[in-house]
Amino acid sequence: MYGSQNLQVCIHECRVTADDDVFVATLAPKQDLKLLDLTELLTEEQVTEFESLDMAVHMLFLAGKHSYPIAREIALAAQRGGFDGV
Repeated sequence: MYGSQNLQVCIHECRVTADDDVFVATLAPKQDLKLLDLTELLTEEQVTEFESLDMAVHMLFLAGKHSYPIAREIALAAQRGGFDGV
């Protein structure tokens, strides 16, 4: 499943072809969700680039085939921390 606020972006990012079966739906939560926001820029961080959350998230997207297992671990840690999602 891929989620997006924009259908055209979703189709493009999923690299859908004419041969693919695509199912589109609008989903809305029934209650407020507690989400872990990894897009937050921590400008007040007093850490090195090796300790920076911003840099860690950025590097995750450059991790190639290793990015999915790492993202899964982050999601599981978020779940254990009481978050509904990332």
